[in-house]
Amino acid sequence: MNKKILLVFFTLTLFLSILFGTKFLNQAKSQTIPKVYMTYPNTSSIATEYYARLNDTVFVKINVDSPDIGIWSWQVGIYFNNTVLECNGLGNGNFFGGKYALGFQSGTVNNDSGNVTISGDSLRLPETIGVTGIGTLMWFEFHVKEKGTSLLSLTLSPPDLTVGTKLNQKVDSSIVPVSPIDLYDGNVTVVRMGDLGGSLPPEFFKFDGEVDGKDLALFIQAFKGLAPPEAMYLADLGGGLPPEFYAYDGKVDGKDLALFLLCYKGLGPDT
Repeated sequence: MNKKILLVFFTLTLFLSILFGTKFLNQAKSQTIPKVYMTYPNTSSIATEYYARLNDTVFVKINVDSPDIGIWSWQVGIYFNNTVLECNGLGNGNFFGGKYALGFQSGTVNNDSGNVTISGDSLRLPETIGVTGIGTLMWFEFHVKEKGTSLLSLTLSPPDLTVGTKLNQKVDSSIVPVSPIDLYDGNVTVVRMGDLGGSLPPEFFKFDGEVDGKDLALFIQAFKGLAPPEAMYLADLGGGLPPEFYAYDGKVDGKDLALFLLCYKGLGPDT
């Protein structure tokens, strides 16, 4: 009799373990890993590459996408190539908008060493749970000072966080790091004036450092207002002859045409 009772008890325990264990396992699997990624001007989705013009201003937004895990606090710092870029500003995003928070704590810009130390913010009482969803944590403003390429590195956070990225969640009364997170670094490439990146689709953004017939065809499309936004942006060359180089005005007109023709002849300012 006792053996039968033990057998029934064992069977029931095993069944419940499988049932609830599977349930908890499925719950764990259903939690999406948070993403931290960059967006650039005229982009709203994850982007790892941005093509810029010399003397340009590039606004880089640092965004988070955490549909399941509530974010209680965050920290973001960034590395960049200081021979190509310089950071002229930074600020808070909208992710904690409308919530009780401690307030945005700004990091320190170090253009000499090519980094911005961590900025951050945290929720506070009477908030009791973190924020889920998509939003902007913060933004950086960069000035493009030389041709070249710059990695924009968010880096995974070391224990002694100075520059890097970290998300935290509230578990009971403790604030603990969110791990893992999917972290997407970025890259800014400064293209030669007049090198628009190819011809018509699908050849966009095949930059070769030359200003040739393919770029001419794409510039003509931009001059007519028929090119995609990215090509329109690059075809705005910034004016005509000196001292109007790099005076970007958001349109492709006769001044840009005159400057493009100089580039096409190999006489541009960055030839």
